[in-house]
Amino acid sequence: MNRGRTIAVAAATAAAVAALGGIGRDALAAAQAVPTNVSKPTISGIAQQGHTLTGEHGDWSNGPNLTYSYQWQRCPAATLTCTNIPGETSNVRVITDGDVGSRLRLEVRAANGDGTGAPAYSDPSAVIVRGETPAVTRLPAVSGTAREGETLTADRGEWTNNPTSYAYQWQRCNAAGASCTNVPGETSTIRIITNGDVGSTLRVLVTAANAGGSSSAASAVSGVVAPRGAAPANTAAPTISGTPQSGQTLTASNGTWSNSPTSYAYQWQRCNSAGASCTNIPGETRNTRIVAGDDVGSRLRVLVTATNAVGSATASATSEVIATGLPAGAIRLANGKVSIPVSSVSLPDRLIVDSVRFTPNPVRSRAPITVSFHVVDTRGYVVREAVVFVRSVPLVTSTPAETATRQDGWVTLQVTPRSSFPLSGKAVQFFVRARKQGEDALAGVSTRRLVQVRTARG
Repeated sequence: MNRGRTIAVAAATAAAVAALGGIGRDALAAAQAVPTNVSKPTISGIAQQGHTLTGEHGDWSNGPNLTYSYQWQRCPAATLTCTNIPGETSNVRVITDGDVGSRLRLEVRAANGDGTGAPAYSDPSAVIVRGETPAVTRLPAVSGTAREGETLTADRGEWTNNPTSYAYQWQRCNAAGASCTNVPGETSTIRIITNGDVGSTLRVLVTAANAGGSSSAASAVSGVVAPRGAAPANTAAPTISGTPQSGQTLTASNGTWSNSPTSYAYQWQRCNSAGASCTNIPGETRNTRIVAGDDVGSRLRVLVTATNAVGSATASATSEVIATGLPAGAIRLANGKVSIPVSSVSLPDRLIVDSVRFTPNPVRSRAPITVSFHVVDTRGYVVREAVVFVRSVPLVTSTPAETATRQDGWVTLQVTPRSSFPLSGKAVQFFVRARKQGEDALAGVSTRRLVQVRTARG
């Protein structure tokens, strides 16, 4: 009985020992499965204050699902007695002033589901050197008008060594540009000139900074600040000279102005016979005006606008009622224009073909084409009874007989395209001439002009 019990106890003990031995083998296997560094971490970048170093974790065994942790360390220049840099636990490090004279290295740990492996270390960087401060290559500049109430704007200039920030300080200097002192609170890129700046010059001091430090450079000074100006003021009204008669030229004087105008602008207006209800005459913006037939019975007024850097002001002058002075045979049309016979046009006045109409336009077939011309003279009168000739160039249409303009100055002719008339999308040119009956076709008051009509494939 005792012998059997002894055998049973021995068997149980052996089983327990076997079980414990198995657990020990599993624990050893687990310990052997944590990551192990195969190739050490590396760091790259410029070992200079203000630059960035970047770490690579190297290669590790027992992956693939590994996670990495980082710790930057600062080491003496000559030894590897390195110490952790608090808070620097990413794989990048912006080099600071505290790193200058030391070397940096990166500690990397890899972990998997079995645990964290022993740390691995990169080679230390080169000894960290101090960064170079910005250096100016183009001086700051100031733009704007040096007058009270105006705004000056600073241009920071150009700098080397990659500044990361710029600061501005406006300074007030004496009239010679010396003895400059800071203007309190004026630290933006613009400066609104105040009364306290009058008689002084202004400049801006720009400070460029990076991790290596900062440096400053000043712009050239502005001009001497002038007092707040005033817009021009008229002290003697403009005047109009010339004969107030159709065909004559009227000339406006500027009048007299205070506060030094730098430019003048003009606008002629047509008013009623009392000098009221004035309206602008389109395009008449010079200081002279050739009186047209449309002006007869009206007064002409000129607006003169004087301008300087501060503003502008306007004054006016009004002519006498424009006398008839119309050529013989003048007729006022319903549209207000004045029509005259071609016999009332003499040199140095000439005829002008001032308007052309083609129907159809563009031309898409060789059906007859209607073409209309409008004739005036150099004084602006509508001209009737002027004979008009037209032909295509080259000759690809019929050529109608000369025809006289109507009372409204228009004449309508018809040309028929020949088989050679192109319908290719190109333009066809026509020579047109207007003349006085009885005069040489190329002399006297005659006029000539080339016009064209577009074509298109039908």
